Amino acid sequence: MCDFSKGFKLCTCKGKTPPIVHHKKSKRRKRHAPIPVELTWTLYRYMGASTSTLDGMTEMPSFSLANQLSVEFVLTQLNLSNCFDFDYTPSEGDCLKIRHIGSGFLSFIFKNRTWTIGSYDPFRDSTERVQAGKVQEL
Repeated sequence: MCDFSKGFKLCTCKGKTPPIVHHKKSKRRKRHAPIPVELTWTLYRYMGASTSTLDGMTEMPSFSLANQLSVEFVLTQLNLSNCFDFDYTPSEGDCLKIRHIGSGFLSFIFKNRTWTIGSYDPFRDSTERVQAGKVQEL
């Protein structure tokens, strides 16, 4: 299980590929292996009001992910240090989503030179994906 108590890094993981397992029993072993906690992140840039007329339902952000990361902890880390592993300067309106499959997501918006809790409505707001990757423990 991951330990994020020392912080985390938002890694783009470029050039890193998972190893290939060449074993006749690899599928059987995968079935019994515990599913690793994998947190992913996506950074979006706010593009303005949406002109789309889609109908549907939207998922609301969570307050914690897999008993690992809370909204308050992530918010503190984002505002105190550079958590990104690439050159990035937040722009007004940027949105960061941290997701865990089956456990929801955390969402933050950069407003007034600081990260705050928030998310955009996909039916009213238009965003563009800037970067994505995995959350790594320090």
